[in-house]
Amino acid sequence: MMNILNRRFRRLAKSFISIHLPGWLTAIFAVVYLNLFDNAPLWPIPVFLIMVLIMLSRHTDW
Repeated sequence: MMNILNRRFRRLAKSFISIHLPGWLTAIFAVVYLNLFDNAPLWPIPVFLIMVLIMLSRHTDW
């Protein structure tokens, strides 16, 4: 029974991370980036999001 619960918890945790982590990482990056560099261009933020999505798609085992 514990094995089934552990597998279920791991599956839920992986799906939660893969769904919410790119947004959270991008938001944190945007806040830190814009606070550190006042007049910085905005184009690195979507580039960072694309890089995070690519990295997570390669390293997440389904």
